[in-house]
Amino acid sequence: MNYKRTLLFLLVAGFLITLWYLGSNNLMLSNLMLAHNEEKVMITKGDNVIIGIGMEQLMPLLLSAEGVASADELGIPPIFIHALLNKPKRSAISFVELPIRSGTGGRSGYIFLTALRDGWSMIITDFFSHLPSIRATAQISTNGDYLSYEAVNSSGANCQFYGAEIINLIGRSEVSLNPPGDTPDYYETKEDKYRLNEVVKDIRWLNDNTISFKKYFQNCEEKIPLSSIETWQYNTETGEYKLIK
Repeated sequence: MNYKRTLLFLLVAGFLITLWYLGSNNLMLSNLMLAHNEEKVMITKGDNVIIGIGMEQLMPLLLSAEGVASADELGIPPIFIHALLNKPKRSAISFVELPIRSGTGGRSGYIFLTALRDGWSMIITDFFSHLPSIRATAQISTNGDYLSYEAVNSSGANCQFYGAEIINLIGRSEVSLNPPGDTPDYYETKEDKYRLNEVVKDIRWLNDNTISFKKYFQNCEEKIPLSSIETWQYNTETGEYKLIK
């Protein structure tokens, strides 16, 4: 009888300790914040910096990706332009611009994932977009498996193109949202048709695997919708698109 009581006590005590540990661990994680400047990404708790990710830490990966031997060959030094905290996966996501690759059409560089536990980092993929769009739309899926952002880039003096990227942070694969449908024939001349472009924007995660977005066509110079605005959903598990309205 005493043996059974002792065993029951140990089981209950172990369960309560596990609950306390998980609760305190989640509470600690929920209190973490992320800040960054051009030289460093900082994970903070209150006024204290818990983890710092510096450009010198990522430089070997950048040099390898660009196929160069030294930072001098990159020209203007790379900079952090945006960063997010991926709490479900206990990691940080950072956008690092390589000015030598950027231009008037948009900012270009690499997206990094850094584990908060040990500071280990890797390159997920590259990116090309205007900076305001990255900062305004970059978001993590509810389970932390995916990163998404709206990619806006320019062609010529006035024409801009609007798309959206979904990046699998586990498999390091990437999907550009491109729902089915024919391009409407609004113009009579071939030259005018080149100015008609598809717009994908207003992305929003609904659950772990479903993202919602808007789609329509516009004249890329006038920025005026030339079709009805459709609401779509994309499922990352099945790769299927669904027209909502």
